[in-house]
Amino acid sequence: MMATLGFTATSATIASGSTTSGAAAPEILVGAAAGPVYCSGVTCEGRDAVEMGCVADARAITGFDVIDGTGTKPLGDLNYSAACKAVWGEYQTTNAADRHYIVLFVQPEYGGVERPVTKVVTGAGHWQTAMASWNNSVKFCATSFGIDPDIDKSTKYDGLNVCTRWR
Repeated sequence: MMATLGFTATSATIASGSTTSGAAAPEILVGAAAGPVYCSGVTCEGRDAVEMGCVADARAITGFDVIDGTGTKPLGDLNYSAACKAVWGEYQTTNAADRHYIVLFVQPEYGGVERPVTKVVTGAGHWQTAMASWNNSVKFCATSFGIDPDIDKSTKYDGLNVCTRWR
């Protein structure tokens, strides 16, 4: 005969009436139902996260603030979609004079040539880069000239070079 278990916050009650105590009930996280996704991993390379259905389960895994002298700081997030196995950079600014590059720097996970996935920011709005496969090492930056600040550390870029760490 099988026993049926009923869970409460701090105990499990077996249908026969005996109780086990001290065990917390399992927590189940249920999110909004995700729609279909149209790419996965390398097939997401260079594609738009919204068009491919990857934003439904997107999570910001790291980010940065840009100090640009305006009242509201522009924000950058490196997003990840488990359903699409892909990442992309997302940038929001209310500064109408905001003019620089957002760049997702992508490198094969075991080393190799770095390649940029770049978008030019031209004023206030919500901006995002194309996606890259999660199998790569990635970092997301806001830069004055689209150059990796780890490679070119000169001060001629007015201090607008800010990045996440490599992931």
